Amino acid sequence: MTDEEKSKIMMEEEHKLMAGYMDTAKTFTQLSIGALVLSITFLEKILGFKDKIPIHYLLLIAWLFWLLAALSGAFYQYRAVKWLEKLGIESNLIKKQNHVGDLLKVYPYQVYGAFLVFFFLGTIFFAIFGATIIL
Repeated sequence: MTDEEKSKIMMEEEHKLMAGYMDTAKTFTQLSIGALVLSITFLEKILGFKDKIPIHYLLLIAWLFWLLAALSGAFYQYRAVKWLEKLGIESNLIKKQNHVGDLLKVYPYQVYGAFLVFFFLGTIFFAIFGATIIL
């Protein structure tokens, strides 16, 4: 097997792995945005706040983490594509002249980890907020 064939196989495997991560990143990004919207509905419909919704610090923290999760999910997808592009250029499967330089040199897996942490922290803070209001 030639080096070029090995590179192509490696790129295919890396692409399959990245596709799985990207699918979950899209799902969690959508969940984060949905959580932001549904948290308002929760306050209005479940807790009965009609006119002015009191903003509790736990709710603000939950919103902040869900927003960070949505942003880092989008950033992860950018980094994943740039990562595959970099591997393709390094293994001479892609010509460098056709691609824009890298803006931020962060491994996509680091961004993915932060993304999941933000999502779950937002969820935890919202659950704590809901429990303190209901109980």
